[in-house]
Amino acid sequence: MLLYKAHIENFRNIDHININFSDFNVLIGENNIGKTNILTAINKVLSKNVYFKEDDFKVLEKPIVIELSFNNLSEEDKAIFFDFEGLLNPKDEDITIKTIGTWRSTIGNADISVNFIRKDLKEGEQEVKPVTKIFRKTLSSLYISAHRNYSKNMDSKGIFELLRLFAPYQAMPLDLLKQEINEEFRNLIEMDYEFNLDEIESLLQNNEMLSNNILNKLKKIKEDSDPVSEICDKLLKCNNIYSQKIKINDELLKLNETHKEYYKLTEIENTMNSFFSTFLNNEELKFDVMPTEDIELLKNISMDLDGNSILNQGDGYQNFIDLLINLSGLIKIKNINEVDMCNFIVIIEEPETHLHPHMQRNFIKSLKEFRELFKKRNIFIQFFISTHSPYIVSNLKIPELNIIRKNKNNVISVKLEEDYISKICFKTYSNSECSSKNIRKINSAINYLLNYSDVFFSKTVILCEGDTELGAFPILADKLRCNLDAYGISLLKLNGVHNIKLYRSILNEFKIHTYSILDADKKNDYGDLPNTTFLGEDSRKKGAFELEFYKNAPHYKIFNALDLSHDSHAKSTIQEIKEAIPDFEVFENLNESLEEKLIQYKGDSKYKRTVIKLMKDEKNILFSRILAEELDPSEIPPTFKEAFENAIKLTEENYGEY
Repeated sequence: MLLYKAHIENFRNIDHININFSDFNVLIGENNIGKTNILTAINKVLSKNVYFKEDDFKVLEKPIVIELSFNNLSEEDKAIFFDFEGLLNPKDEDITIKTIGTWRSTIGNADISVNFIRKDLKEGEQEVKPVTKIFRKTLSSLYISAHRNYSKNMDSKGIFELLRLFAPYQAMPLDLLKQEINEEFRNLIEMDYEFNLDEIESLLQNNEMLSNNILNKLKKIKEDSDPVSEICDKLLKCNNIYSQKIKINDELLKLNETHKEYYKLTEIENTMNSFFSTFLNNEELKFDVMPTEDIELLKNISMDLDGNSILNQGDGYQNFIDLLINLSGLIKIKNINEVDMCNFIVIIEEPETHLHPHMQRNFIKSLKEFRELFKKRNIFIQFFISTHSPYIVSNLKIPELNIIRKNKNNVISVKLEEDYISKICFKTYSNSECSSKNIRKINSAINYLLNYSDVFFSKTVILCEGDTELGAFPILADKLRCNLDAYGISLLKLNGVHNIKLYRSILNEFKIHTYSILDADKKNDYGDLPNTTFLGEDSRKKGAFELEFYKNAPHYKIFNALDLSHDSHAKSTIQEIKEAIPDFEVFENLNESLEEKLIQYKGDSKYKRTVIKLMKDEKNILFSRILAEELDPSEIPPTFKEAFENAIKLTEENYGEY
């Protein structure tokens, strides 16, 4: 069973939103956009006790409405939801539960209804019946908050609770286990089976084993009926554990006495009791070296990593292990609900906290493997994760990504479905061009974007042609006080300018605005693109980026960035520069005093051609970063400032407008 869509109204910052889901979901979006509110709304509906506080209502006079729709129902699911009661919508093959909360100011509380509905029925007839207890047992939620108390799960008490998940009877105190056995025998007696309860209670009281006659009788009657078989199986299991506990406790008692003898504690104990018997009113002092009951031993279990307590590990390891312990809690919920099969909605907020990038990337793989392991226990998990980590996003499939974006005064969900590639293909190319070759191009572009996954968190992406621009633009923008990060603007290098329409099309599908900065020689082909700045307008050949610097930047800073003194520059290159600048011999530690000499050559065509060629030959991310760092704000080409300001204006005026 799969939660495949939700509709939420009037909940916290959400006016209304329709959101689709897959079997694995990662929600991203800027801070305070509503990711937590969406996940909280889902969790509230699936909780045992649904409630709303006054602060949950965006508008107090309006009701909160949360609809959750489930499809992909197995035959077991359909049996649980009683097809004959009409819960299944035959048109969509789904079931929907609708929660309505209405605030009552007079009592300071909310009236709440939770019902199965059928949207294919007439209005007024859609509410079929209230949500049943068996539904909540079959579909549960686990919410792991971003604010996690690591030590709570990993100290001795937390580990003991983990033990109780996997071995509830073994972790039960001996007296409670005896009570459990007594209670089950009483159940059999009420079902008209003859057992001597006094004899059983006496044996248990004296820590003696149940007789073979009693055990043989249990084995004999267990075939009578399913309820009897269930009780007998439980009794036989509990008796086996009870027997083992008695043996373990006897061994612990012997071991304790052995240690006391070895360390002379028995002698000290006897001496002290003989001296102080008058003062102790015949009570005896007693030394215990170790627990003499298994339950006390279990309560002192510790968790180590490489011989060191997990509580002494870094926050990253503690966070990761804490998540695993929380997920293990699903077994307990299934056991408590006493169902053969269980579906879980598992919500994890910001799992990346304190995790190294490699661990963040591995986290998604680990969760998917974890899900497969739980399938073997008939536990089916659908994950919902909120994150701000591009490392986590980089390991996703596109349909697993759900971007929450502002839309005017509301929020929207942006999610591409499984057929997203063919849709992008038809939008980008004509029908005749939507070939397997172009589909491969789209796949390649998507994989490229996932490698630079911070773009999915962006409001606007600036598309540039190469590494040179990618290296220089962030530094130049900061120097011009155009804080791109503050506006949610990222930079993306195109894998060839011929891909620009494809990348714009893909990013548009994610409601991400694009601004392009291209060389002027591309204007003939891409002059019709909106939101585009062309560099080097007087350049008809390649080298527009270099021309902008040639015209505006001090040339001694260009030469410093080129580092002409380096061995990588061939003698022929140095000779070419000397020919262009005949009275210029020094190529290292250039400073402002030499700029006047260089300025006189600026209009010389040979000098211009040589300098631009040299910059083009050196064109790489390192050169552009060094040059950008060298420049003062007034020396930065005005075309760049205009482009950055236009991108910011585009973001300010259009964010939330789609």
